Amino acid sequence: MIFEGKVIRPRRGSRYWEVKIHALGIFTQGNTEKDAYIMAADALKTVVDKRNFSVEIIPTGRGKFLISANDPTPLIARWLYRLRIESGLTVREAALRLGASSPEAWARYESGRASPTIEKLSDLLHAVAPETKYALKKLSLPPLKKAS
Repeated sequence: MIFEGKVIRPRRGSRYWEVKIHALGIFTQGNTEKDAYIMAADALKTVVDKRNFSVEIIPTGRGKFLISANDPTPLIARWLYRLRIESGLTVREAALRLGASSPEAWARYESGRASPTIEKLSDLLHAVAPETKYALKKLSLPPLKKAS
């Protein structure tokens, strides 16, 4: 699974490049555009805090970049956490909406202890944001350079 982020040029009077990965709740900055990408990767690794976890930041132009990880489970877990919090739900409430009798049914996915199938991910997303629709999107991009 790939997530998208934004990098924003310094505004007048500022010297820092902003980084926003809204879906994952990651906001940071760097002194240069290149530094901003490095800071984004570092912030993701810090939040995940898992041995051997690595991310790839791929600039796509127009202030956007893609985030790919060697293991997407922690990023999906972070996304589910953010969606639940934005919906104002407790773990117990999310589990009940999922149709589960125990909060553990939700917590396994949000903690990254379990990786959902595409069907289960659909159920999880519907539980926290039933009015929202998500689309799978094929990315047809030319070969891109990694941000170093």
